[in-house]
Amino acid sequence: MNTGIVFSGGAAKCIAQLGVLKGLEEMGVKPEIISAVSGGALIAVLYASGLSPAQSLELIVKNGSFKFFFPSTKAGGLFSMSRIENAYNEVLKEKEFKDLKIKLVVNATDILKGETVYFSTGPFIKPIMASASYPAIFEPVKINGRSFLDGGITNNFPVEPLIGKCTKIIGVSVGRVYPMDRMGSVNKVIVRSLELAINEGDLHRFKLCNVFLEPPGLNIFGMFDSDKGKEIFKKGYEYTLSMKNEIEKGMKD
Repeated sequence: MNTGIVFSGGAAKCIAQLGVLKGLEEMGVKPEIISAVSGGALIAVLYASGLSPAQSLELIVKNGSFKFFFPSTKAGGLFSMSRIENAYNEVLKEKEFKDLKIKLVVNATDILKGETVYFSTGPFIKPIMASASYPAIFEPVKINGRSFLDGGITNNFPVEPLIGKCTKIIGVSVGRVYPMDRMGSVNKVIVRSLELAINEGDLHRFKLCNVFLEPPGLNIFGMFDSDKGKEIFKKGYEYTLSMKNEIEKGMKD
């Protein structure tokens, strides 16, 4: 059986996907290919390189906090992901997609052409950073002369690369937008508006999965709450264990 898994974006909430992976491993389920975007791409490349969910969690908590972002001097974003990029370059011995132990596809948005671009060959660090560069917060990432931002702008649940290539597809979404009691700052309103638009566009893609997982209770975590990574991880792990019967059924049907 050829199993693929889709990781949505969702900033720090994507740490729950590591908990999902741990739960799946305990059920004997491990993907041969991962398609991921944004924060999910940051998670996926660690796992695809051979790090365990626990090792990946440790790295994310250590290097993912707000203090690791540099102010940007370029137009298009407030911060640079250069420290995150340096941390990944230092920790990951693999430098190209072909060197990863699990096949990986990540998508980013060509912000000038307004189109989704999938990356699965060549060096992976720049595409990963591009995939996770949230608009207006991070500066665009240049790849082959093109300017890229967060892949979630155009596709926050990239199931398409797995269609026809996998006998079973597991989807993990952590990007659901929940009702709010009150309005926040202007920046929060902008972020929420984008999240609402992204979430609406993903709904039809969920139905393309044999197993769809959506850990609850993640709405209490903010974009940069990676310091709460252990708590987020636990929610993903415990939810996955609670879904064991549904997962086993979906993998058999």
